[in-house]
Amino acid sequence: MDSTGRGSVEDSCGGSVEDSGGGNVEDIGEGSIKDTGEAGVEDTGGGSVEETGGGSVEDTVGPACPSLILDRGGGIVEDTGQGSVEDPGHGIVADTGGGSVEDTGGGSVQDTGGGSVQDTGGGSVEDTGGGSVEDTGGGSVQDTGGGSVQDTGGGSVQDTGGGSVQDTGGGSVQDTGGGSVQDTGGGSVEDTGGGSVQDTGGGSVEDTGGGSVEDTGGGSVEDTGGGSVEDTGGGSVEDTGGGSVEDTGGGSVVDTGGGSVEDTGGGSVEDTGGGSVEDTGGGSVEDTGGGSVEDTGGGSVEDTGGGSVQDTGGGSVQDTGGGSVQDTGGGSVQDTGGGSVQDTGGGSVQDTGGGSVEDTGGGSVQDTGGGSVEDTGGGSVEDTGGGSVEDTGGGSVEDTGGGSVEDTGGGSVEDTGGGSVVDTGGGSVEDTGGGSVEDTGGGSVEDTGGGSVEDTGGGSVEDTGGGSVVDTGGGSAEDTDGGSVADTDMFSFYTCPCPTA
Repeated sequence: MDSTGRGSVEDSCGGSVEDSGGGNVEDIGEGSIKDTGEAGVEDTGGGSVEETGGGSVEDTVGPACPSLILDRGGGIVEDTGQGSVEDPGHGIVADTGGGSVEDTGGGSVQDTGGGSVQDTGGGSVEDTGGGSVEDTGGGSVQDTGGGSVQDTGGGSVQDTGGGSVQDTGGGSVQDTGGGSVQDTGGGSVEDTGGGSVQDTGGGSVEDTGGGSVEDTGGGSVEDTGGGSVEDTGGGSVEDTGGGSVEDTGGGSVVDTGGGSVEDTGGGSVEDTGGGSVEDTGGGSVEDTGGGSVEDTGGGSVEDTGGGSVQDTGGGSVQDTGGGSVQDTGGGSVQDTGGGSVQDTGGGSVQDTGGGSVEDTGGGSVQDTGGGSVEDTGGGSVEDTGGGSVEDTGGGSVEDTGGGSVEDTGGGSVEDTGGGSVVDTGGGSVEDTGGGSVEDTGGGSVEDTGGGSVEDTGGGSVEDTGGGSVVDTGGGSAEDTDGGSVADTDMFSFYTCPCPTA
């Protein structure tokens, strides 16, 4: 049937209908319809519909007779059949059938069928079917079906289905489904599903699902799921999940989960979880969890957990936990826990815990705990605990605890505890405790305790305690107590008369 007039055309036969006039076309036959007029087309038959005019197209063909709709005009296309829809016009496409939709016009696409949607126009796409969506236009995409979404336009993507999302545009991505998200645009990513997130754009990433997050952009990452976080951008990372965090950017890391933290950037690290912390950047580390801390950067370390601390940077270390501290940097160490302290740097060591202290640096050591102190550096040692002190450096030793003191350095020794003193250095020895004093250095010995004094050095000996004095050095010996005196040197010897009863 051929009509060029403006009247309506009604066809119930099986032939084709070609209409170039302005009238409506109603076709219940199986033939094709070609309409270049401005009126609408209603097709319930099995033929294809080609519409180049401005009229709308309504196609209700069932699954048995799938038809093709090609619409070049600006009219609305409503398709409930199984056929595909190709729309290069600016009209709206509503597709509830299973066919594919290809839209190059600026109109919106609403698809509830299982077919794929390819949209290169600027309109929005709403897809509740299981098919894939490819959008290169600037419009937004809302997908509740299980298909994948590929978006290269600047619009936002909201995906509640299980399919993957690939976004290279600048719009935001909100994903509540289980699929993966790959975002190379500058927009933010919010993911509450279990899929992985790969973000190379500058936008922020908020992940509450169990998937991993890889961020190479400059945006912040907030992760409350159990997946791992790998961040090479300059943004901050906040992780409350149990996954590991690897940060090579300059941003700060806050970790309250049980996973490990590896930080090579210059930002600070705050860890309240039980995982280990490895920091090679210049930022500070605050650890309240039970994991170990390894710091090679110049920042300070504050550890209140039970894990060990290994610090090779120049920053200070404050440890209130029971773990050991190994410090090779120049910063100070303050330890109130029961763990051992090994310090090869030049910083001071303050230890109030019961652990041992080994210091080969030039800094001072203050020990109020019961552990032993071994000092080979040039700094002073102050020990009020019951542990022994071994000093081979040139610094002074002040010991008020009951432990023994062995000094081979040139510094002075002041001992008010009950332990013995062995001094082979050139410094003076002042002993008010009850322990013995053995001095082979050139310094003077002043003993007010009850212990014996053996002096083979060249210094003077003054003994007011009850112990014996053996002096083979060249110095003078003055003894006011009741003990024996044996002097084999060539210098003066003086003994106070003892009172008679």
